[in-house]
Formats: sequence, C-alpha cells, structure tokens
Amino acid sequence: AGSLGFKLSDSDQLELRKEKAGRIGDTALFTAARYYKDTDPGRALSIVEKLPGTDSERFLLQGSILRGMGKSDEAIESYRKALELAPRSARPHLYLGDLYYRYLQRFSEADAEYRKAVDKEPDSPWTRLTLADFYLGFEEKREQALEEMEKALEFGPDNPEILRYAGEFFKNMGMYDRAIEQYKKAILLAPGSAETICLLGDAFEKKGDLDGAIIEYRKACEIAPSDNWPLYVLGNCYYRQKRYEEALEQYERAVALAPDEFPVYFALGNTYAKLGDRKKAVKYLERAFTLSQNIFEDLPHLFLGTNYIMLDMYDEAERELRKGISSGYYLDQFHYYLGYAYERTGKPAEAMREYELGAKAELDDSLKTGIANHLLYFLSLCRDGRQEEAGPFIHDLAGKLSLVDWKWIPETDMRTLDCYSGKIGVEDLLDTKAGGIAPGLGGGLQGVDH
Repeated sequence: AGSLGFKLSDSDQLELRKEKAGRIGDTALFTAARYYKDTDPGRALSIVEKLPGTDSERFLLQGSILRGMGKSDEAIESYRKALELAPRSARPHLYLGDLYYRYLQRFSEADAEYRKAVDKEPDSPWTRLTLADFYLGFEEKREQALEEMEKALEFGPDNPEILRYAGEFFKNMGMYDRAIEQYKKAILLAPGSAETICLLGDAFEKKGDLDGAIIEYRKACEIAPSDNWPLYVLGNCYYRQKRYEEALEQYERAVALAPDEFPVYFALGNTYAKLGDRKKAVKYLERAFTLSQNIFEDLPHLFLGTNYIMLDMYDEAERELRKGISSGYYLDQFHYYLGYAYERTGKPAEAMREYELGAKAELDDSLKTGIANHLLYFLSLCRDGRQEEAGPFIHDLAGKLSLVDWKWIPETDMRTLDCYSGKIGVEDLLDTKAGGIAPGLGGGLQGVDH
C-alpha cells in the first residue's frame, strides 16, 4: 500500500492489527490443539473449543479429536457441522467416510460419503485416491479401485505424494511393475526422499528382485545416513540371500542408531543363529523380547518361542508358547508353533492335539490369521493314517478357502493349495513337507526364509 502512496487512518490501522492478531491467535490455537490431539485429547478438545464456531476447520479438527477419544457419535456431529459451514467442500465427507470405514466398519455409509466427496470435487486426485483405497479393501471392487486410481493419476500426474500413494496402491494390488513406475516418477520429482526410495526397494523386493531392492536401499542409506530403517531393510535383503555377514553389518549399524527398536534385535538374533553363534543369538532375541513386551504385551512370547524353535531349543520354546496360550490371544499361532515343536521332538500325538486346537481357534477367529494351522492339521491327519477324518475336514474348509485372496500366502505353502485343488496328491505334499522348516515369526521380520 505504501508504494501506491496509500495511508490507512489510525482507526483503520487499529482494526487491521486486531484482525491480524485474531488470525495469528487462531493459528496458534489450531497448532496447539493438533499438538495435543494424540497425547492429551482432553486438553486438545478444550483448546479447540475456543476457536470460532463459524470455522469448518475447527469442527473437522474437533471431530478428529473426538474420534480418537472413542466418541464416534459426537465426532459425526462435528463433521456434519463442518459440512454445514462448508457445504461445497469434499473434506467433511472424506472425514466422515474414514470414520465409518476405519473405525465403525459401516461400509455402505463410508461408500456413500466417499462418493459424495468425489461428486463435489471430481477433478481432485485426493478424492479419487481415497475412493480407490476404500475399494481396494473389497475383492469385488478391485476393478473400480483401479479405475479410481487411474483418475487420481490423471488429475495429479506431477504430485510426488500422489505418485507415492499410487505406488503403494499398485503394490497392494500385486502390480509391482506399475508400483515401481510410480515410485520412480515420484523420486524424479522429489529426489531427496529416502522414504520413497525405500518404498521402491520394497516393491523390487516383493517382486522377487532382491538385487534391485539392494541397489535402492543402498541409495537410501547414502541419502539418510542417520536413519536406521534403510540399514535394517538392506540387512533383510542380505539375510534372504544368505549373505549373513553382510546382513550382520547392516543390523549392527542400525541398532547403533536406534538402540531401543526391537525388530533389529530379532534380526540380529536370527542372523547369529544362522552363523552358529547360539550364545549371541539368545542374547539378542531376549533383548528383543524385553523391548517388544512393552509394546505388544503377550505377542513377544510368540516371537521368542518361534526363534527358540529355530535354535532347536524346544523346552524354552514350549515354555514361552505356553505362556502365550495362557494369555488367551493369538491362540491359533501359539498352538500351531507348539505343535510344530512337538513334531520336531518326536511327539506326534501332542503335535496333533495342538494343531487341532490351532485350527479350531482360527475357525473361531478369522480364516486369514493363520492358515498354517489348517495345513498342518490336515497333513498330520494324513501322516497318522486318518484319511477318513482328513477328507471331510478339507472338503468342509474348501468353501471358506474359495473366499480368500491367496496373494498373501507364502510360496512355501502354494503346493498345499495345489493339493486342495487336486493338482498334486497328498503323498507328494507329504514328501515336500517332511523335515521342513517352520517359518518363524522372528525370521518373518526379515522376509520368508526359504
């Protein structure tokens, strides 16, 4: 204004300062509320309630705080208030959709809200991306998910964040070449992101190209030398290639940067086990157990038990797995691995009992949580000559299995699926399973150890 020779009156300047101070004050309140949203939601709520009641953003933030407090009905009211104040905005619909989808599992209502968001902003890559991500969760909507993602890319072709989300989407679809293409475009637009480079490496890894993954993970290590994650995933690739000394080097560098992160200790324990150093293996596995117990409560008993199995320490494995069973959680997995431990120590009756309990626990819970229970129980029945029981068991399961997306099954279990479909006989399957190695959960942190 000064360059135009224009001067505000004293009263106008005072009003302008008041307005500017108000905006700064509101910004400070928004910032404070967001800061406390996850750590002290009650305090965050008291702060956000001081913001103007005419601001839709205030009610979106308020709804998110209430959602985190488990007050879903009040969160819905806040989001609807935001919609009243900004009726042309897609964002309240996206927030409502996320609440219905991710917190309440009210899928039809989530679908309706996401569609309303797209209707209001059809050219927004974000509304299309959100709808694509929602559809991805339903097998029958995969084609629609793909259509929405293509539109998101059409409307946001030069946005590295959109491209990165697209990479994750295609990776989850099992379309690894498309995922790699999107990550590479994102990296060209934002070359300094070690996180995106690691995602690219993960796509190569899932595709089965470990050498390609290693190249990308090394780049990420150079870009972010103080970040432990690229070192950890690089070590995992070396581990999968049985290059244990090189894996160990990366894990030790990673643990030096982040001494309280338990997955690296599991990795160190597994690697020392492969190198035959049982003393160090147990040391690091028990350290991992201690750290992870603070986060996962009973699940670390499963981590430690499976790794004791890998070390042929079956008494210790039984002790940990029994502790897990007493907790009442993850019963299918605890019974499965305990059965495997019994089978390895020549106790077929005890193994059969645990497999049967694991299969029952899984059927009571969710088919996807531990398919190995069914596989091992079926095979044990066959080994024991109990074909009359094995036949009805597997046929009864066939209908449920037809509903499952098999892309998440490890390659080592694919022959069992061939047995289900009649492509190979039970005898062939038993030959492949005899003396096999159970996929330990600790090892699973580094990828399947074939």
